[in-house]
Amino acid sequence: MTYRQQYTSSFVPLSHVDYWLESDWKIKADDLKLSVHRGQKRSNRFHNEMDIRHPGEPRKCGLCHQPGHNKKSCPNSQPRFTAM
Repeated sequence: MTYRQQYTSSFVPLSHVDYWLESDWKIKADDLKLSVHRGQKRSNRFHNEMDIRHPGEPRKCGLCHQPGHNKKSCPNSQPRFTAM
């Protein structure tokens, strides 16, 4: 089926929710399927060759991208003031 054939047919949109008939059944969630996740959320991103750091290559700062320090100890970062 082509793209044009897929979307050439017409459809009737639903009427306003006030005109819907009441149903005599309710959807009940399966509590066994629910899970509480603790901790930091895991990333769904797929890593590729761009993400691989070679063993001899030093880590770089996330702010200035210079080796030898990290974002926390970056000499170019602005000091943060905490509210009291």
